[in-house]
Amino acid sequence: MRPKNAASWLAVALTVTFSAASSVAGAEDAPKTDVEDSPPDAPKEPAEEPAEAPDEGDDAPAEEPAEGDDAPAESDEKASEDDDEASEPADAEPSDGDDAEAEEDEENPPVARDDEPLVLLQSDGVLRIKPRRARLRESAYTRLHAIAEHYREATGKKLVVTGGGRKPGLQATLMYDMMADGKNLLHLYVQVALVRPLIKTFEEGKEKRWGRRRTVNAMTGIIEEQVKKGLYVSRHLAHTAADVRSRGLSDEHVEALKEAVSAVKGARLVDERNGNAPHFHLSL
Repeated sequence: MRPKNAASWLAVALTVTFSAASSVAGAEDAPKTDVEDSPPDAPKEPAEEPAEAPDEGDDAPAEEPAEGDDAPAESDEKASEDDDEASEPADAEPSDGDDAEAEEDEENPPVARDDEPLVLLQSDGVLRIKPRRARLRESAYTRLHAIAEHYREATGKKLVVTGGGRKPGLQATLMYDMMADGKNLLHLYVQVALVRPLIKTFEEGKEKRWGRRRTVNAMTGIIEEQVKKGLYVSRHLAHTAADVRSRGLSDEHVEALKEAVSAVKGARLVDERNGNAPHFHLSL
């Protein structure tokens, strides 16, 4: 049926428009898909945080095995040196008692060996070195190591070295401290001709109130001049002597050390256990 006039045409148009609008509205009200229906801030599936923990765990264990692999000597050392105190500083310098050098004798004076290279002492399977920068002449180190090998074979323990070569400044300081404690160096050193000028300088500094630093510096200068001439008031200055710990050694260990020294040609042991800092001195 066709509309008869304009009013009818208008009514038809409105009807069609209303129907179209209703269809669009119905479409908007229709249920949305699962993707669109999810709230925008809905919690996502948690990222696998454990993945971070494994990474950390993988790196951490590697440190402990590595430390154990890199330091087998430390473990061996602890097993074989149970009598050593862990509190002792690794870089302990020789004390005044370490320098009581009655070990120097007229038949075997210190000699210059500047043609030999210096060897930095390091702990190994038979030696435990306490000072960080101790050095010896190559031949002296060879003798020391041979002694340590004999000692290790006899006792199962490492030889603990507390002192090696010295510089003039350290030597002067040790000698100053001994004199300040009232010790007579002429009774401690055989090389009396080298000791006398040091005693004279000490007495002069005391009389003129130079103080410790200035007096030690003056004594250091004297020792340096002696060394330039190939004269050594102590074998330590020639880097041909080492001090060995005596603390904690049983009579059997002491006897084993003496036998080890006797087995090495050119080496000599002096028992300095009666000093302020007990030890064994090795002339090498």
